[in-house]
Amino acid sequence: GVGKTTLCKWLLADSEACGEIGHGMDSMTTSVAINTQPWFGDVVLKNVTVVDTPGLADTHNTDASQWTAAVAHMRENLRRLDAILLVVNFQDKRMKEDSHLMLNTLRDSFGTDLWA
Repeated sequence: GVGKTTLCKWLLADSEACGEIGHGMDSMTTSVAINTQPWFGDVVLKNVTVVDTPGLADTHNTDASQWTAAVAHMRENLRRLDAILLVVNFQDKRMKEDSHLMLNTLRDSFGTDLWA
């Protein structure tokens, strides 16, 4: 993977949040984890909801089925999205090949208003 789950755990300052961290470049996350907690674990700060999803350009070639399920799960469980963080490894050549597809998939999944 590229570190989506690690980022999720870091944003929440909670090693138990989100999913299991993989080690290496193979994809690990196969389902959506929705976590609402204070930013960086600080109760003085407001809560943030962080969604850890399977990646696009998955190393197991399960993009279509995983992403369809992820989008359905988010639409059922979230009122809205305020931001999307696209986590990539810029040393990974597959980003160059798949970046256009990733952005199109995000736009198709959540609409163009998300970008406004």
